[in-house]
Amino acid sequence: MVLPRVIAVQVTPKLSDDEVRKLIEKLKQSVGIPNCNNVILVLTLIMEKLKDMSKLNGTEKRNLAIYCLYKLGEGLEDDDYESLSVIISKVVPTAIDTIIDVAKNKISFSSKKDHNDKLWFCFV
Repeated sequence: MVLPRVIAVQVTPKLSDDEVRKLIEKLKQSVGIPNCNNVILVLTLIMEKLKDMSKLNGTEKRNLAIYCLYKLGEGLEDDDYESLSVIISKVVPTAIDTIIDVAKNKISFSSKKDHNDKLWFCFV
């Protein structure tokens, strides 16, 4: 079944269509095509590229990162794109928050063993 490839994210009006198109082309070359196995890695690389876009606020960067994932995945087969779209819509927004928290050291992956921290104990 062929699914319509509707992207449910509005890109910021601060960027022209041409700027967004050029960004997508650069990302295709540098981060590759997202799929169900690498979507968080590709998201992280996209966020790294977008972090210095000072004319965009956090919400606009979030929406642009999500939009980029959808656009980069457009070349996938329908079933793969549908699976990717579910991950993007359900998992990626929370993943963005987590990646930002890690970058701001709000979540730490220290190698120090702390038996009081039950959540991280299994990773140490």
